[in-house]
Order: sequence, then C-alpha cells, then structure tokens
Amino acid sequence: MKTHPQPDDAAKRPAVIYARVSTLEQQSEGYSVAAQLKLLRDYAKANGFCVLREFVEAESAKVAGRKAFGDMLQFVSERPESAPAILAEKTDRLYRNLVDFVKVDQLGACLHLVREGEVLSPGVSTDKTFMHTIHVAIAKRYSDNLSMEAKKGMRQKADEGMWPTSAPIGYANVRGEEGRNIIIPDPTYAPMIEWMFQQYATASYSMSEIGRMADEHGWRSPKTDKPFCAPSVALILNRRMYTGMFEWGGKLIDGVYEPLISIDLWHRAQEARDKRNSKGKKSVKRKHLFAYNSLIQDAASGRQFVGDAKKGGKYRYYAPGGKHKGPGKKMRFREEELDKVFAGVLRQLDFGEDILRIVADGLKQSQAHKKKLHAASLARLQAEYTKLETRADRAYEDYLEGKLTEDRCMRLQEKWRKEQEELLAKIEQHQQASEDFVEEGVQLLELAKKAHTLFLKQDAVEKRKMLQLLCSNCTFEDGELKVELEQPFEALRLTNAEWQKKKVAGADSDDLHQVWHAREDSNL
Repeated sequence: MKTHPQPDDAAKRPAVIYARVSTLEQQSEGYSVAAQLKLLRDYAKANGFCVLREFVEAESAKVAGRKAFGDMLQFVSERPESAPAILAEKTDRLYRNLVDFVKVDQLGACLHLVREGEVLSPGVSTDKTFMHTIHVAIAKRYSDNLSMEAKKGMRQKADEGMWPTSAPIGYANVRGEEGRNIIIPDPTYAPMIEWMFQQYATASYSMSEIGRMADEHGWRSPKTDKPFCAPSVALILNRRMYTGMFEWGGKLIDGVYEPLISIDLWHRAQEARDKRNSKGKKSVKRKHLFAYNSLIQDAASGRQFVGDAKKGGKYRYYAPGGKHKGPGKKMRFREEELDKVFAGVLRQLDFGEDILRIVADGLKQSQAHKKKLHAASLARLQAEYTKLETRADRAYEDYLEGKLTEDRCMRLQEKWRKEQEELLAKIEQHQQASEDFVEEGVQLLELAKKAHTLFLKQDAVEKRKMLQLLCSNCTFEDGELKVELEQPFEALRLTNAEWQKKKVAGADSDDLHQVWHAREDSNL
C-alpha cells in the first residue's frame, strides 16, 4: 500500500513501514494491523519521516522468506541513494529468526523499533547491537519452544503406536472413537501400495517403469493427478510404516494401525533396491580426516581450501582445490597454523564473570517481558475457546426453538468443535512451553566461554563439528584469513573485544551495565 507524499515531504526523511500479525493476534486489540499502522504512522509524522511505502503481512514470522518481508528488503535495497529507514513496532514483529536479522542487517538501513524506543543505525556501538541480537535469539527460542511442544505431542502419539502426522499415500486420516486422529487404509490407494511393492520385489522393473505401469492401472498421484515419477515411487518403497512398524525418534515402533504389506515383502523390496544400487559402484575408504576441509574460501578465486596429507599423514596442508591457475594458486597453510587461527578466534569468546552477570540481568528483564506476552497469548486462546463453546450452545438452543434445521446445527457445531480442538492444542503448547530463558541464555554464554578450551582438546572430526556450528564465514582475502562467527557469537566476540579495550582505558563494570540495561525503562 503506497502513501501519497504531501508537497512538503521532499524535506522529510524517507522511511518504510512494516507491520505483521498472526491470525489469532489479528482479533486482539493492540496487536491488529490497524493498531500497528496507526502507531507507526504517528511515529513517522512526529519524527519527520516521509513514508514511501507500507508493507503488511499476516502470518508467522518463524518462516523466513515471507512475501511482504522480501518485498520490503528489495524496496529498500533498490534505493541506496535515499537510504529509507525501516519502522516496525518491535523486534518480534519484524523478525523471529536470525536469518531475517542478518538480511535486515546487511541492508545497512536505520531501524526504528517504536514500541521498544530503540533506534539501530549502521554506526551504533557493538554493545547495543549485541543486546539486540540477544533479543532476536530469545524471540527465536520462544518460537522454537512452542514448536518443540508440538513435537512432544507427536512423540507421545508415536509411543502409543499411532502414526503421529498426516496420513501418507495409501492411508486416510479419520477421527477415532476417542476423538483423536488415526489412519485407516485408503480404499483407492491401499491396493496400489501392495502392488508396487510386489512388482519391485521381483527385481524386474525400475521405479520409473512401476510409475508408468501404475498409470496404466488407473493410479495417479492424488496431489498432481499425474503419473508417479521415480522419486515418488522411491518415497513409497522406502516407507517401512506400510508394514505396521515405523521409525520415530530413532526407535522402531509397533503401530496400532492396519498394515498394507507384510514384513517379508518389505525386505524383498529393499533387497531388490540394494541390488540395483550396488551395480557398478566401488566403495571408497578415506585414509585421512581433515578438520578444515572446505571450511575456508579464497575470496579472489572462489575456490575452497582442501586438505592434503604428506608422508603418511605426518604433515597436513590446506590449499585452494581445483586446477585453476589464477589468484591463490600458491597459497598453502599447515594444519598447525589453522589450529592457532581458529583457537585465537574462539579465545575471544572467553569473557569474565562480570559480563556473564550483566548479561544474565538483561536476560531476566527479557524473560519478564516474555512472561507478560505468554500470559496475554494464553488468555486470548482461552477466550476464543470460550467464545466457540458459547456459539455451539446457542446453535443447539436455536435448533430446539426451531430457528435452525438439524443439518445446519450439526454442521455449525462440527465446524466449531474442530476449531476448538485446534485451540486446545495451542493452549497445551503454551502451557507446557518453557519460559525460563535466563538459564538457557547463561548456559549458552558459559558454552562460549569454554569453546576455546574444548577446541584444543578435540580431534579433527569434533573440531570440524564445532566450527560448522560456530562459524558463519571463513575467507582468505588480501593475504589474511578472516573468520566470522554465527550470531549471537559474533556479536559476543565483538562486544567482548570492545569491553576489554574499555577496561584497559579504566572503565568499570558499571559503564557496561548501563548499556545492557538501556531498555529497562522502555516499553518492551
């Protein structure tokens, strides 16, 4: 939605507005699109901004790549000369994951989080950036916790032998006697599943041929209404769950649903697949494991550094791979040199107990804010559930009074019961989701403190796993190896480096304490 600039707008600072709500929050006062837009428009007017465009999105921020969010990024990036500022209500309205955070950060735009009273510009101190990153990480953790509760529900369902997700092809979802979703054989596609396994177990047909043969029998993909392609057939033939047993959470579980094939038929089909896959293939045994293989990129040529062992593995070197003869041909590092570089980077995460205590205090403030939001969300869900209950009762009364037909009454009640079931699931997730972010945040910081010590004790495999977790970008550029960590570790590293300089200059912990608690009086 574009605004129409007034004649005097040329003298104002350019900006864009971004508003987002979830479906339930749209119904809640103070969280609606209209409320957000009013707040942001008033802020723009009061602070001399000319709003070039408004971007509105009504879906969860957990999934990166939202359309309005992407449109906003493109709109701002295409106007570097005017450098529009981004106006949003607060942190979790703009993004809830570090992917979105990095995308906004790369724009270099000035960010105004109005309700939090926060302004983040390209020149802001690393202290302020770090605390902002912590808030983003906490918001993501809160969203992840709700998702984790949903996974726990699926885990419990699987432990009881019930298929925990939507029915795969060959089965249909129905409501069981206890009101829980269960799966039963689909009369159309269940015979096809057994037929496919039987044909493939003969080792006479490829997966592509089975797809074409199924089409001749009148079986097509229910999603595309096209013949089954080889990958679709492979997906079916790989599913052990058709035997009445399925794997979930690393465990093999006996299902309580009706199987479509025998275990013997399943094994014969797998043997036929393994026999086909083994033709013409030779096993390759790796003699040496390299901790830094393909972790470093030469900025000039774009090539990855790969490891090479000399004298039976006694000496290990890393150099850009490939036969390219451009820049970087003669660059080479000994593994011991890279050990020192990465150990030095991780050592910068080792900060004192004073910073740990200060950040923990900041996390406690964030937790208090999250508890308020959590309680408000739970109250909204419960109010919505009660409203649906009232509607169902009223519909039944209208039926008794002759105002509704029996069919109409039953359809309305069924519709509202389904909505209530969805609300109950969300209420349960909110009730079980852990809000104790302080302990988890402190554990994260303590892990960062120990990263250097752990790294020095690990073998090549474990070193590689740690660096893949912590490192975001490793490049060789202008004769120097540059390492950038994932957030929030990179922000922690930079903040720690700056704080150490302040301590040398005579600053005490109270100076940094004021930075961490700059939001104490803001409306989080």
